[in-house]
Amino acid sequence: MQLSHFLRSKKQEVIISTDIYYPLPKVEFDPLRITQVLDNLISNSLKFTPRGGKIVVSASPSKES
Repeated sequence: MQLSHFLRSKKQEVIISTDIYYPLPKVEFDPLRITQVLDNLISNSLKFTPRGGKIVVSASPSKES
């Protein structure tokens, strides 16, 4: 998590957590792009989550995996 997200979540009293279900399938992706996607996801979540709320970033295998 970027420091700016961490500081913003503390200021807003928002909890950010992860919920990862293993095993996850191997996937190929561009590290720069996935970082941008996750950064935007967390940034938007912080923007629209009320004070004292919770943000959960999760990943799980799909049923097709």
